[in-house]
Amino acid sequence: MLLFCQFIYCNLLTNAFALSAHQNSAHYPRAPLELRDNMALIQTAFIWVAYAVAVVVVALIAAIFTYVYQIPRDRSALVSTITIITLTSLLATVLLLPVDIALVSSTTSSKLGAKKDWATPEKVHSILLTLKIVYYTLYSLDAVLCLLVVPFTYFFYEEYDDVEDEDGTQSLGKRFLGALKYTLIFVALVVILFIVGFFVPVKGAHLDLDYFKHLLDENHGERALTFALGLLISLGTLLYILYTAAGFALLPISFIKSAPSISAPQLSETTATALEQNRERQRQLEGRNAGRQGGMPAKDQRELEALVREERTLVRRERLAAEAQGEGKSYIVRAWTKVCTVFRPLKLIGGILLLILAVLIWVSMLITGIDKAKNSICKQHCGYILGRLVLESWASLNCFTNNT
Repeated sequence: MLLFCQFIYCNLLTNAFALSAHQNSAHYPRAPLELRDNMALIQTAFIWVAYAVAVVVVALIAAIFTYVYQIPRDRSALVSTITIITLTSLLATVLLLPVDIALVSSTTSSKLGAKKDWATPEKVHSILLTLKIVYYTLYSLDAVLCLLVVPFTYFFYEEYDDVEDEDGTQSLGKRFLGALKYTLIFVALVVILFIVGFFVPVKGAHLDLDYFKHLLDENHGERALTFALGLLISLGTLLYILYTAAGFALLPISFIKSAPSISAPQLSETTATALEQNRERQRQLEGRNAGRQGGMPAKDQRELEALVREERTLVRRERLAAEAQGEGKSYIVRAWTKVCTVFRPLKLIGGILLLILAVLIWVSMLITGIDKAKNSICKQHCGYILGRLVLESWASLNCFTNNT
């Protein structure tokens, strides 16, 4: 959804820029200097307004995304707010690239291929200075959020303990200090990572004093940043492969398996009846053995313990049935639950089709891997590249089948 919105945003920005440029060139070919300045201001302002509208839309999408994928019982206002702000800031940084292209292109005439009359060096410098300020602001905000705010928020949330909070042994200051401690450890690890990336030797380099002088004079931290980003991207890629593969395999199964929302009313009724009978039986056992010398017999004690375990299971099942029915949720969530129930057969068919697609992809990747391992022209030296597709066996098999 975010990529689709970005595509629409880029198209709208490009079309609007082209339309305004065409109108300006058609109606004001020899406009006075003051009017040309106003045209430039209107054009650049329109680009920035389009960018602001896109950022607002992205913020709404980030809020909806955060709300949908949060577990209701684990929600936190602080975590939700920081998540929405972080997603909006990162996506606003991504959306700034089309603005950069549009602003630079607005200074050049697409017909003549030269700078427009109003695009004086001072105007161009002013546009680039504004763009540079926005770039530095967003990148600094992203760095602060990713290196300080997000880790601190995560550790601050994880420091919360229900038992200690009920006992009164956990205070806000204790949580703050615990989160600050782990955040400083995280920052220290990042600094160590950058230091290692800064001084990591290049292949064939001589580790002498001149080498380190050259690092300090010409490196400017680029190698450290490249090393840190490369290492983090490698770790993220491994997690991406792991979770994507598992999600791609489990998504069809989650579509195929029976949804609790269909049988939620019946499940809620049967669970409520069983829970009432369970508690009634517990009251009978406790009442029968109340005031009895020697306490409750071992048989009744075992039965009572089994009833308590069963009660916990029934309470959990009752809560799941209530969540499936949308109790305690907004009207939109309840309406969406009913819509999902109506389209349950389509969901089942879609799950089967996705399962077939997953199997086909797995088989094709397996065949491709075997083909590369067997028929690669240079094996591991060039990444198992295939010089040509080996289809002689399939072609001969088809020819044999047609001849027979």
